Amino acid sequence: MFKKEIQQLLSSNVSSRKFQEVLKKFSDLKSESAPLVLAKIIVKVVSDDIKDQLNYGQNHSAPPLTPTQQFLVTLVFMLQSQHEQYKALLETILLGIEYQLFRLGHVPNVARACSLARFYAALCLVHRDKLRIQAFCYDAMYSLNYKAFPLLFTVYTTYPDALPHADVGKDILLVRTMSCLILTQSLGKNQFEYRIKDLKGLLQTRYGYSLGVPTTEQLLCLLLDRLRNSDSHMEGLQASLILLAKRMGWDTTYRQLLCHKLIPLVDEWKAGAVSDRTIVEVIIIMGYITRCFPTEEAKVQVQAVLHFLGAILLEQNEQQRGTERVLRKVGRDIERDRRGLEKEEKKLELEIKKLAKEGNHEGCKILAKQLIQLRKQKTRTYAAGSKVQSIGVSNKTMGANIKLANAMSTTAKTMTDTNKIMKPEQVAADMRAFSQASTKMDMTDEMINETLDDLLTESGDEEEGDKVVQQVLDEIGIEISGKMAAAPTAYRGKLGESSKSQLPTDEEIEAQLAKLKT
Repeated sequence: MFKKEIQQLLSSNVSSRKFQEVLKKFSDLKSESAPLVLAKIIVKVVSDDIKDQLNYGQNHSAPPLTPTQQFLVTLVFMLQSQHEQYKALLETILLGIEYQLFRLGHVPNVARACSLARFYAALCLVHRDKLRIQAFCYDAMYSLNYKAFPLLFTVYTTYPDALPHADVGKDILLVRTMSCLILTQSLGKNQFEYRIKDLKGLLQTRYGYSLGVPTTEQLLCLLLDRLRNSDSHMEGLQASLILLAKRMGWDTTYRQLLCHKLIPLVDEWKAGAVSDRTIVEVIIIMGYITRCFPTEEAKVQVQAVLHFLGAILLEQNEQQRGTERVLRKVGRDIERDRRGLEKEEKKLELEIKKLAKEGNHEGCKILAKQLIQLRKQKTRTYAAGSKVQSIGVSNKTMGANIKLANAMSTTAKTMTDTNKIMKPEQVAADMRAFSQASTKMDMTDEMINETLDDLLTESGDEEEGDKVVQQVLDEIGIEISGKMAAAPTAYRGKLGESSKSQLPTDEEIEAQLAKLKT
């Protein structure tokens, strides 16, 4: 029903009256699956809406929203804002577009991908969701390689604020990395459809990014310097290194990034030259990077990295347990010393009282000074205990981070083993076959429903059915009237109403009493 109404409305001129009629029909549906079905149909319509787009070869700007996309954007926000059952419609559509573009083993068509990206950016623009569209751009660069560039060009021309200007973006690590990777991308043959040149020009003219950006090697050194010198988590650092690793490929990543840069940081950490916080970031980044390359040729190197990480984590677990034992012992010693000081404090107070009664003021002054020093020393024990507890919390936090890194390495190992058992190419082929079969089934089901609707709603059927029902009712009514003619009539009085003629009068009651007396 959704698809039929949308197609009928789009095939004619969209008027305000027709639009309101469609809104009312959609809002009257009370099915829980209605928002999900409508979102699926909208994503499919947008994906197929490529005929009205401008020609890429003759135009250097992104095509504006087509009439179909303009109508669908309005429909989505009207339904979501006015009807409670469609409150999750926007989120469902955005998730559907992300699935269509970034799912595993799927290579989208450029024209369809740009249509979906434009619609996605328009929804985020109206909803003012800048973080969502920035994450979309990152996912595109991570998942689509060259095909990410036309999507980025489409997004940045549809939603200009999705990319900060160079004056602001130079201080944002992830934005700086993405702009460097775009501007340093080489122009190969048969890559005109990817619009790399147009995207570079857009970044220079509109956003102020210059071509004098760091090379891949310089960018890698910059990110590693930030990693080495940071004592806390740096926003965008992990994502920047992952994008850079994807650009370099597995062989270069393994040699330059893992073996020559990250693993030596672990050795420096063992020597005390690198902080614990930094080494936790290093371990997490190594786990993420090895998970990005679950290929057969990288299996041996990935397993070597995982064994290396496992040895570090086991060693660190032993150190952590030893640190916990030492901290507990120090805490008990401080508590014991504090109890001893409290006993000494009570003794001094008693001695001061005794000397005061005896009138020994000099002795009282000396003991009072000792009491003051004793109380200061007891206060220092509280501060020391608090410091030990803080160190213990930091140690537990470090252990939690190590367990997280261990989980990441285990995940990468599991994915490697899974790829060894299940061939990604075969899985992707099965997913495509399943998607095609599901699409055919949906089309068949829709055709059957439309055919049944047409058969059941033929002209004249409703009037003929009404005549048959009326004839049957008339026959029943005549039969009942014939049988009920001789039946006694029902009592027509009101319930609970009594008849006055049946009640004796006062004279009759007195006459009865007189007869009884005689």
